Amino acid sequence: MKELLKAYENKQPEIVFNWKEQETEAKGWTVINSIRGGAAGGGTRMREGLDLNEVFVPCAA
Repeated sequence: MKELLKAYENKQPEIVFNWKEQETEAKGWTVINSIRGGAAGGGTRMREGLDLNEVFVPCAA
C-alpha cells in the first residue's frame, strides 16, 4: 500500500489552473490529478502564505 501511495504522490497532475484576483492580489490554484476512472478528489484551501506545492502534493498538511 505504501508503494501505491508513493506512486500517487510522485505522479504529475493532469490539469493545473492558476488564477489571480486583480482587486485583492489573491492568488490560487486548482489541481486535478486524474480525469480517468470516474472518481476525483480535491478541495479548497484559502490562507495567507499558501503556495502551489501545498496544493500540488496530494498528502500535504
